[in-house]
Amino acid sequence: MRVHAPLRRLTAAAAICAMAMSFALPAQAATYTAQRVKLTHDIGAGCNVAGINDAGQLSGGCFTADELFSVGSVTEAKGKKPTDFGLLGGIDSYGYDINNNGVVVGEATLPGDVIYHAVLRKPGDAGLTDLGTLGGSYAYAAGINDNGQIVGYSYTADDAQGQIFVASLADTRLVNLGAVNDVTSSTPVGINGKGVIAGYGYTAASPNYTHAFYAKPPKYKFIDLGTLGGAISLATAISDNGLVVGYSKIDSSSFRRAFIADINQGGVMKDLGTPAGLNTRAYGVNNHGQVVGSYLLADGVTYAPFMCSGDCSDFVDLNTVTGGLPEGVLLTSARIINKKGRIVAHGSDGYAYLLTPQQ
Repeated sequence: MRVHAPLRRLTAAAAICAMAMSFALPAQAATYTAQRVKLTHDIGAGCNVAGINDAGQLSGGCFTADELFSVGSVTEAKGKKPTDFGLLGGIDSYGYDINNNGVVVGEATLPGDVIYHAVLRKPGDAGLTDLGTLGGSYAYAAGINDNGQIVGYSYTADDAQGQIFVASLADTRLVNLGAVNDVTSSTPVGINGKGVIAGYGYTAASPNYTHAFYAKPPKYKFIDLGTLGGAISLATAISDNGLVVGYSKIDSSSFRRAFIADINQGGVMKDLGTPAGLNTRAYGVNNHGQVVGSYLLADGVTYAPFMCSGDCSDFVDLNTVTGGLPEGVLLTSARIINKKGRIVAHGSDGYAYLLTPQQ
């Protein structure tokens, strides 16, 4: 299995047991009720959720018994009633994103399970629509907005490097943005309602280390967001109103810090800090500026999920405000958040949980 997109899947074996750490709850902070996400073909080998829309529909997939392949899934609103994403003749598929119209994009293998194509599925379709590749043997669609604009990643004909492509529901031909921007390799993480792409890749100023970037249509010039002082940064999500989050090295150490950047305000990368003095990583953001991610506790081993907004002065460990988890299970990482504040987080038992705010 070749996994080129970040944050794709987390197996039960890879889940790190978390422990709660007490923080003061800010005024008017929400509490959450956890609901275990049930996806099709969940046999206990590990499942992951990658996309959520404002109705709470989810997209993702579950590993098969050998944990080399996964079967894609999509749910109804609020994570209910999962159904198959579909296949292209192989046995592997995965749903990376879902828009508010219920259109899911992702990847699937052709017969033989060696070649991956980018795919999409609209509500009511009998099966997947094959978007193909940029000539290589691997491609996936990473994101779709409510206007039907799609962004993805694909190998080119020589299979030596990956490039970003754009397409749409109206025109499913893949357009290579790497060729337009003369970059060697880049990876997209999402496309917002205005067609702005966020991702990370190598630039002329940083040929050896990835930097977070954004690119606006129609020319899609890649704008380097820089770093927080270290050599590397990665973007992980973009909101419809232009907030980009991710994480960056702050110096030559191994520590990474969560950041947020508003591309409408110059795209200055702001350090969201860390309560324990170690690693933080932001994975999701919504239009209200609510950021979710994970942070490393003071023991230097255990990860826990967080949510905050603004300058992160209202940082809260989600384990301290979430009820309804199975006995002995703690959350390890918060991955995505929608406009209504619903969060998808991973548990120490290897399952994904939908957290619904109660206040």
